[in-house]
Amino acid sequence: MNENSVILQVIYDRNGNFSNDKIESHCCIWQFNHLGSLVASWSKGIAFDNYEADTPWFMVTWQEGVNPNKRLKVGFELAPPQLNLSNSLLDSVDYVLTVFKSTEDSSPFSIWLQENFIRQDVEGAGRELALYRRES
Repeated sequence: MNENSVILQVIYDRNGNFSNDKIESHCCIWQFNHLGSLVASWSKGIAFDNYEADTPWFMVTWQEGVNPNKRLKVGFELAPPQLNLSNSLLDSVDYVLTVFKSTEDSSPFSIWLQENFIRQDVEGAGRELALYRRES
């Protein structure tokens, strides 16, 4: 991953279950909520997800007009998420990290993902996580 790559994390199930693939719930699902931010920090990238800036309990905030969650006007925290795929902000995304995405998903987002990104193999990620790189 190159420095300044933009990473969009999409969580499909905040309880850790797949309806079709039979992944069981587990107590550590909360750890996945921050994975996109961790990947961004390790790779010196930019994460769309910053829950601290989205909530009033922390001392960080988004600059006026740049919060991607508000600019996308989406149900980002919904599972599965509802993204406005016509928003040009998505053109800046270099990588998409999906968490608990069913292989049988045929949502508009999943189709957009397949048309614009290539799935990358990530050693040890299992079926719970998938990383997609934008096609050149």
